[in-house]
Amino acid sequence: MTTSGPEQNTADSISDAQVDFVVPAQDQIERHISANFVGHAFTELVAAILRAQGYQTRVSPPGADKGVDIVAGQGALGLESPRLVVQVKSGDIVVDQPALQSLLGTIQDTHAEYGLLVSWSGFKSSVRQRTNDLYFRVRFWGRQELIEALCSVYDRLPEEIRADLPLRRIWVLVPEA
Repeated sequence: MTTSGPEQNTADSISDAQVDFVVPAQDQIERHISANFVGHAFTELVAAILRAQGYQTRVSPPGADKGVDIVAGQGALGLESPRLVVQVKSGDIVVDQPALQSLLGTIQDTHAEYGLLVSWSGFKSSVRQRTNDLYFRVRFWGRQELIEALCSVYDRLPEEIRADLPLRRIWVLVPEA
Protein backbone atom coordinates (compact mmCIF):
# COMPACT_ATOMS: atom_id res chain seq x y z
CA MET A 1 0.00 0.00 0.00
CA THR A 2 1.36 3.38 -0.93
CA THR A 3 0.46 6.53 0.86
CA SER A 4 -0.01 9.96 -0.50
CA GLY A 5 -1.34 13.19 0.82
CA PRO A 6 -0.54 14.69 4.25
CA GLU A 7 0.80 11.44 5.77
CA GLN A 8 3.36 11.02 2.97
CA ASN A 9 4.44 14.67 3.17
CA THR A 10 5.06 14.36 6.91
CA ALA A 11 7.19 11.24 6.45
CA ASP A 12 9.17 12.90 3.68
CA SER A 13 9.85 16.03 5.72
CA ILE A 14 11.01 13.98 8.71
CA SER A 15 13.42 11.91 6.62
CA ASP A 16 14.63 15.01 4.77
CA ALA A 17 15.37 16.82 8.01
CA GLN A 18 17.24 13.82 9.47
CA VAL A 19 16.44 14.86 13.01
CA ASP A 20 19.38 14.22 15.35
CA PHE A 21 18.20 13.33 18.85
CA VAL A 22 21.64 12.47 20.22
CA VAL A 23 23.08 15.95 20.77
CA PRO A 24 20.01 17.50 22.47
CA ALA A 25 19.60 14.38 24.65
CA GLN A 26 23.26 14.46 25.72
CA ASP A 27 23.02 18.20 26.44
CA GLN A 28 19.99 17.58 28.63
CA ILE A 29 21.77 14.79 30.54
CA GLU A 30 24.85 17.02 31.01
CA ARG A 31 22.72 19.87 32.39
CA HIS A 32 20.99 17.48 34.81
CA ILE A 33 24.27 16.02 36.07
CA SER A 34 25.79 19.52 36.43
CA ALA A 35 22.82 20.67 38.50
CA ASN A 36 22.28 17.57 40.63
CA PHE A 37 25.66 15.86 41.06
CA VAL A 38 28.12 18.39 42.42
CA GLY A 39 30.95 17.91 44.88
CA HIS A 40 30.79 14.65 46.78
CA ALA A 41 27.58 13.58 44.98
CA PHE A 42 29.57 13.54 41.73
CA THR A 43 32.19 11.32 43.36
CA GLU A 44 29.41 8.98 44.51
CA LEU A 45 28.08 8.84 40.93
CA VAL A 46 31.53 7.84 39.62
CA ALA A 47 31.82 5.18 42.35
CA ALA A 48 28.38 3.81 41.44
CA ILE A 49 29.45 3.50 37.80
CA LEU A 50 32.60 1.64 38.86
CA ARG A 51 30.58 -0.71 41.10
CA ALA A 52 28.21 -1.41 38.20
CA GLN A 53 31.31 -2.27 36.14
CA GLY A 54 32.22 -4.91 38.73
CA TYR A 55 34.58 -3.05 41.06
CA GLN A 56 34.49 -3.00 44.84
CA THR A 57 34.93 0.63 45.85
CA ARG A 58 35.75 2.76 48.85
CA VAL A 59 34.84 6.42 48.66
CA SER A 60 36.78 8.88 50.79
CA PRO A 61 34.60 11.02 53.05
CA PRO A 62 33.91 14.60 51.96
CA GLY A 63 36.78 17.00 52.62
CA ALA A 64 40.53 16.65 52.27
CA ASP A 65 41.28 13.28 50.71
CA LYS A 66 45.01 13.56 49.95
CA GLY A 67 44.40 12.91 46.25
CA VAL A 68 42.32 9.75 46.63
CA ASP A 69 38.59 10.15 46.10
CA ILE A 70 37.91 6.49 45.32
CA VAL A 71 39.91 3.27 45.54
CA ALA A 72 38.60 0.36 43.52
CA GLY A 73 39.55 -3.22 42.85
CA GLN A 74 38.10 -6.37 41.37
CA GLY A 75 37.12 -9.53 43.21
CA ALA A 76 34.98 -10.21 46.26
CA LEU A 77 37.16 -8.09 48.53
CA GLY A 78 38.39 -5.64 45.91
CA LEU A 79 41.95 -6.92 46.19
CA GLU A 80 42.27 -8.34 42.69
CA SER A 81 43.53 -6.61 39.57
CA PRO A 82 42.94 -4.15 38.20
CA ARG A 83 43.30 -1.92 41.24
CA LEU A 84 42.56 1.77 40.70
CA VAL A 85 42.87 5.07 42.48
CA VAL A 86 40.43 7.66 41.24
CA GLN A 87 40.61 11.44 41.47
CA VAL A 88 37.31 13.20 40.75
CA LYS A 89 36.89 16.88 39.89
CA SER A 90 33.39 18.31 39.59
CA GLY A 91 32.12 21.77 38.79
CA ASP A 92 34.35 24.22 36.93
CA ILE A 93 37.69 22.62 37.81
CA VAL A 94 39.79 21.98 34.71
CA VAL A 95 42.49 19.44 35.51
CA ASP A 96 46.02 20.76 35.18
CA GLN A 97 49.47 19.16 35.19
CA PRO A 98 49.94 19.31 39.01
CA ALA A 99 46.69 17.37 39.53
CA LEU A 100 47.88 14.72 37.07
CA GLN A 101 51.27 14.51 38.79
CA SER A 102 49.49 14.13 42.13
CA LEU A 103 47.47 11.20 40.76
CA LEU A 104 50.61 9.54 39.40
CA GLY A 105 52.24 9.84 42.82
CA THR A 106 49.13 8.47 44.50
CA ILE A 107 49.13 5.44 42.18
CA GLN A 108 52.63 4.66 43.37
CA ASP A 109 51.98 5.45 47.04
CA THR A 110 48.89 3.22 47.23
CA HIS A 111 50.40 0.38 45.19
CA ALA A 112 47.53 0.67 42.73
CA GLU A 113 48.10 -0.44 39.18
CA TYR A 114 46.12 2.27 37.44
CA GLY A 115 44.60 5.68 37.86
CA LEU A 116 41.38 7.20 36.66
CA LEU A 117 41.18 10.98 36.42
CA VAL A 118 37.60 12.24 36.12
CA SER A 119 36.94 15.89 35.36
CA TRP A 120 33.50 17.23 34.48
CA SER A 121 35.04 20.42 33.05
CA GLY A 122 37.80 18.68 31.16
CA PHE A 123 41.56 18.78 31.02
CA LYS A 124 44.13 21.38 30.09
CA SER A 125 45.97 20.67 26.85
CA SER A 126 49.16 19.86 28.77
CA VAL A 127 47.29 16.99 30.45
CA ARG A 128 45.60 15.76 27.26
CA GLN A 129 49.01 15.69 25.57
CA ARG A 130 50.03 12.98 28.05
CA THR A 131 47.21 10.62 27.00
CA ASN A 132 49.46 8.40 24.86
CA ASP A 133 52.38 8.53 27.32
CA LEU A 134 50.13 7.34 30.13
CA TYR A 135 47.91 5.00 28.11
CA PHE A 136 48.86 1.92 30.13
CA ARG A 137 48.66 3.76 33.45
CA VAL A 138 45.88 6.38 33.50
CA ARG A 139 42.48 6.85 31.91
CA PHE A 140 40.84 10.24 31.52
CA TRP A 141 37.07 10.66 31.79
CA GLY A 142 35.64 13.97 30.72
CA ARG A 143 31.91 14.55 30.23
CA GLN A 144 31.67 12.38 27.14
CA GLU A 145 33.51 9.41 28.64
CA LEU A 146 31.56 9.65 31.89
CA ILE A 147 28.21 9.70 30.10
CA GLU A 148 29.24 6.77 27.89
CA ALA A 149 30.26 4.78 30.99
CA LEU A 150 27.05 5.80 32.75
CA CYS A 151 24.83 4.74 29.85
CA SER A 152 26.63 1.41 29.43
CA VAL A 153 25.79 0.37 33.02
CA TYR A 154 22.67 2.42 33.75
CA ASP A 155 20.43 -0.61 34.35
CA ARG A 156 22.87 -1.88 37.01
CA LEU A 157 23.12 1.40 38.96
CA PRO A 158 21.51 1.61 42.40
CA GLU A 159 17.86 2.57 42.44
CA GLU A 160 18.56 5.86 44.24
CA ILE A 161 21.01 6.97 41.52
CA ARG A 162 18.48 6.05 38.81
CA ALA A 163 15.81 8.00 40.71
CA ASP A 164 18.09 11.07 40.82
CA LEU A 165 19.03 10.60 37.16
CA PRO A 166 15.96 9.15 35.40
CA LEU A 167 16.91 8.07 31.88
CA ARG A 168 15.04 6.04 29.28
CA ARG A 169 16.62 4.27 26.35
CA ILE A 170 15.00 4.92 23.00
CA TRP A 171 15.65 3.33 19.64
CA VAL A 172 15.67 5.48 16.54
CA LEU A 173 16.02 4.28 12.98
CA VAL A 174 19.21 5.63 11.42
CA PRO A 175 18.49 6.75 7.85
CA GLU A 176 20.64 5.26 5.13
CA ALA A 177 23.31 7.59 3.87
